Amino acid sequence: MVNLRQNLLVFISAFLCAISCSESDNSARIDSGIEDKSFEYLIGEADSQTVLDALADKKGKVVLLNMWATWCAPCVEEFPDIVKLYNKFKDQGLDVITVSHDFVPALADSFLIAQKADFTNYLIDFNQDGHYFIVGIDENWYGALPATWLFDRNGKSQFFVEERFNSEELEQKILEMLEKQ
Repeated sequence: MVNLRQNLLVFISAFLCAISCSESDNSARIDSGIEDKSFEYLIGEADSQTVLDALADKKGKVVLLNMWATWCAPCVEEFPDIVKLYNKFKDQGLDVITVSHDFVPALADSFLIAQKADFTNYLIDFNQDGHYFIVGIDENWYGALPATWLFDRNGKSQFFVEERFNSEELEQKILEMLEKQ
């Protein structure tokens, strides 16, 4: 079963890489043509090391990491909860990093603007090997979306769910982690 999943991930990664090779360079902030510049909502493409570096930079905070895409219905359904949780707890030490797995950057761009996602957002770099991205983030992650982690103030993963999260459960875990100094 694991080999089948790994082979499927390698195939999907190769397919996504082939698609992305025809796109223009997206290393800079993506401009969807939407004029809402009230917050920085996308910071170019990211490989697993970029995400891990961003997590390390936020040491001292509780960090919610979420992998999502606009083509993933559960991702779209839970994203407003991420924004609400961030807005509710950011002054108490919560930070958020999201990574979009969209094939069309403008879709992610428009979605982030509509959600007012005023936290660190990345677009996955499809020029990398998908397997190494997945393993680089978490060896226990199969690559399914949505996927959500909570990291404590020391940068250690304390919670992981590879499906739509339960908002009340996630909020409780955030509260518990924020109370620990």
